[in-house]
Amino acid sequence: MTSPSDGASMPPAIANLRAIPGIGAPRIFRSSALCSLSAAAREELRRLDLAAVIDLRERGEITEAPDEIETATPGTAWINIPLYQGPVPMSTPIEQVYRDLLVHRRPQLCAAVSAVARYASAGVLMHCKAGKDRTGLVAGLVLEAAGVARELIVDDYALSETALSAHYRDQVLAMVHTAELDDDAAAAARQLHLQSPPAALRSALDMLDRDYGSVTDYLRTGGVATAEIDVLRAQLNPAAPQEEAS
Repeated sequence: MTSPSDGASMPPAIANLRAIPGIGAPRIFRSSALCSLSAAAREELRRLDLAAVIDLRERGEITEAPDEIETATPGTAWINIPLYQGPVPMSTPIEQVYRDLLVHRRPQLCAAVSAVARYASAGVLMHCKAGKDRTGLVAGLVLEAAGVARELIVDDYALSETALSAHYRDQVLAMVHTAELDDDAAAAARQLHLQSPPAALRSALDMLDRDYGSVTDYLRTGGVATAEIDVLRAQLNPAAPQEEAS
């Protein structure tokens, strides 16, 4: 994977760090949590020159492993929008997790998309713990709002499982073993925490098309302003037509 900071063909110092797909040089990034940063990771973060970081984790996760924004990049705004609003799922099927978030956490998801739009031109990074599920869902909504082709969105999402840190993988496998889950629950837990199957995100976005008319309609009627959608299109897909205010 190419590092967004130096263009070299080597993994980034921060797991799952990359710019989301778009035309030109987008200033919207995604990654895993910004905790326990090495010197190389701190330098990589500084080179991104971010205006804001959006942390999608729960308060308990943040207390256990806080972001190191203040010391790594002083002056960068830190915004916490917890998506689960409760316990992190352990062995719920991944499709159900996405569906539940989209249906029951719509205000939080729309707030996250609005926050990305607010800082899109100045540089913004979104993350959860591993940079896979919560981050993948918000990134998918942002890219859909910008009119980026769905196959590109799904392809970007699918990269996440290959870019997880070895430490995180070990944590998940130890958690599954300690929990003494039955075979089906253990398989669901491994998929939820370690895999990013394209069908899972595609199914979630298809559900929004079916139930709300389109992903953009889901966002717009959920509180994302037309002007914010236009900002995302300008940053990621300038050829896309601007939205008409309703």
